[in-house]
Amino acid sequence: MKISDRDKLLILGVLLIAIIALPIFLFIRPKIQGIKDMEAQLVTLNDRYNYLKDLQAKQPFYESEITRLNEERTDLIEGFAEGLKQENTIMFLRNIEKTFPLNMYSETFSVYEETPVTEGYVNPETGKIEGDLTALKTSTTVTYRCDYEQLKHLLDYIYSNDNKMNISTLTVEYNRQMSKVEGTFTFDEFAFIGEGRDVETLPIPNLDHGHNTNPFALFEIEWVDEFGERIDGQEAEEVEDTEGTTDAL
Repeated sequence: MKISDRDKLLILGVLLIAIIALPIFLFIRPKIQGIKDMEAQLVTLNDRYNYLKDLQAKQPFYESEITRLNEERTDLIEGFAEGLKQENTIMFLRNIEKTFPLNMYSETFSVYEETPVTEGYVNPETGKIEGDLTALKTSTTVTYRCDYEQLKHLLDYIYSNDNKMNISTLTVEYNRQMSKVEGTFTFDEFAFIGEGRDVETLPIPNLDHGHNTNPFALFEIEWVDEFGERIDGQEAEEVEDTEGTTDAL
């Protein structure tokens, strides 16, 4: 088959176009896309660079803020007790009775409520947990009788205590026969434990004893049997005598 000159020119033109376009698609176009990708990365890196440069310029400010916040954190923690002990609460109430004075008839203590603040970390050098901090709360309900002025002093004494305390409930009734106010109040105590903080037990003085008066005279003794049923009259005396005989044996 003979190819005409016109067909030869067309084939030659197609070959020339292919020779020119092939490098563009195989080499030049990927390079152009690579340049665009690098320009996009360059924009991101420039933004990151400017951000870090701004942080570096503000480094002294951030360091001073960190120092200030750490000091505020320390002051806040130091404003709370280093722990809670029931013995210390009892001595606190005893001091209230001696200071005002104030008559307290019963105290009810609640269990401690723990709230983790920081988990802490293991020191690789010592192997001990450091930085752990836990918040504690306990509540004590007291039945009282006193003068009205003594009650005001009591409330002020609790709120002005060095350790953080709060009165969560308060009932007040006026006793006309004794010209006293009476009721109950519940005060909450708060503390932080951890980070090497440890509470010491307050010194407990010796209690007076050996008096001729019966310290239990104000209370009615109720006897119950092994099934929780109340025992009255002669039966109670027989049970008491039997227990005394058993102890003697």
